[in-house]
Amino acid sequence: MMWPDLLPPHLHYLLGRLAASRLVRDEKGEVGIVGTIIMVVGFAVAAAILVAAVKGKLQTWIAEIPG
Repeated sequence: MMWPDLLPPHLHYLLGRLAASRLVRDEKGEVGIVGTIIMVVGFAVAAAILVAAVKGKLQTWIAEIPG
């Protein structure tokens, strides 16, 4: 007896579906080089937008300081 046989039937069914979906896609969860580049560029753009927003807000606060 193996450990999946000890699971309730609905979990055993879900594990079977998960294994079948891996066989169909043949992905194995790998992102690849192109996917990694897209993610890095996306994070860089998000960081640039955040920096621009904070910089603009700080400049308006500094401009409001009397003196």
